[in-house]
Amino acid sequence: MIYFHFFITFIELFNEIDLKEENKTTGSSTMSPAVEFAVNYHQWILLKFMPFIHGNILEIGTGKGYYKKSIHTSGYFVSIDNEENIIKHTKELDPDGLYYFADISDKSTLNVIKQSSFQTILCFNVLEHIEEDEKALGNMLYLLEENGYLIIFVPAFRTLYSSKDKLAGHLRRYIKKSLKMKLKKFNNADIIKLEYFNPIGGVGSLVNKFINHRSLNNKSIRFQTKFFDKYLVSLSKAINPCTKNIFGQSLICVIQKKAMK
Repeated sequence: MIYFHFFITFIELFNEIDLKEENKTTGSSTMSPAVEFAVNYHQWILLKFMPFIHGNILEIGTGKGYYKKSIHTSGYFVSIDNEENIIKHTKELDPDGLYYFADISDKSTLNVIKQSSFQTILCFNVLEHIEEDEKALGNMLYLLEENGYLIIFVPAFRTLYSSKDKLAGHLRRYIKKSLKMKLKKFNNADIIKLEYFNPIGGVGSLVNKFINHRSLNNKSIRFQTKFFDKYLVSLSKAINPCTKNIFGQSLICVIQKKAMK
């Protein structure tokens, strides 16, 4: 384990700068259909964050609505996305839901929800898609009530960047240091949880570097997702406490907005 720690520390030296990829992939084309099979994986993610999810919730990135279905809150649940087609389609499926077209990195588009108050903001697998991610972080903190929680889930380690990331529209992968540096610019952001997540998935991402995937909807990716969700989630969950400080496929972060004196 000590040697593995040194190896990961060495890797992090090459992960401090954002990946500069020419990537035009956006919207629903970045969402793998295989994700619908990852039920155990999504439940594991929510289990990590449930202690911090409460009150009125704002979801950044509507996607396919996986998390709204699983989260029960006494408040209201608002979801925004910067793809009009996604919002339109989701409203058709859930006409009673609160869905709005807005870009979290553009403060002027957030007027649609400015009268709302949020105790929790969820940003799951979205920040890596946003070119101006620091503006997005600032806007999320602006919308969050004091003492509320901003919950972030992003892919980890530039070294793991593969053709799958490019197809998914990922502009970067994060490490603890890079995310801390971005959040350091906001004096009202108190990081209360920051750790790596899913070591087995991280090994899988490393393997995928050597495969030139051409579509997120191919048999290989569907098989990987189904196999991992059925057989490996429990193993990765068991190992995770030992690796959370040094390695994982993703990085999880919980930020509490400090009350300003």
